[in-house]
Amino acid sequence: MKTAALSLLLITTGVAFAADSPARTATGVRPLLIGSQVPDVSLTKPDGTALDLRKAVSEKPTLLIFYRGSWCPYCQKHLGQLQEKLGDYAAGGYQVFAIAQDTPEVNAGVMKKQGLDFPVLSDKGLNAASQFGLVFEMDMETVKRYKNFGIDLIGLYGRKEPRMTVPAIFLIGTDGRIRFNYVNPDYRIRLDSDVLLAAMNAYK
Repeated sequence: MKTAALSLLLITTGVAFAADSPARTATGVRPLLIGSQVPDVSLTKPDGTALDLRKAVSEKPTLLIFYRGSWCPYCQKHLGQLQEKLGDYAAGGYQVFAIAQDTPEVNAGVMKKQGLDFPVLSDKGLNAASQFGLVFEMDMETVKRYKNFGIDLIGLYGRKEPRMTVPAIFLIGTDGRIRFNYVNPDYRIRLDSDVLLAAMNAYK
């Protein structure tokens, strides 16, 4: 897994804006702009109860991480790196939520396996990811290639149209406004932990 440089960070945060429907490719997603209000969405905790995102972010500055799924090794490595820095994030006053389209049961397993002390929330219908402008339609050639690797994305998520989330990070203030984002269509490149911590200190 590669980590992003600051120059790439500044480029990606400068061009983001909202989208109403799935993009045709990962490079076509149109994430919410900095300064946008967090969408009014409900997510599911690992224990099956609901979390109102707007209410949750009003309580503390929030680090929100969207990732592709439990089957993605790059995402799992990134979650582990976030856990390593969790003490620093908490010291800065932040709460952390990760979001994936997996079921609450799968997310609970991810938390246990990774030893995560922050919740992984279920966005099974991709409602939240869609409203954040992160969803794209995965082409069937890629779907078939993943299936050859033992990852059946259609069977796993139970829909005919294989849709995926571009990995993303959002920093959100208690007023519900997005302070900072990092969205990269190349799922192999994740934001460096130290750069993220600097952004958290700057944009809280």
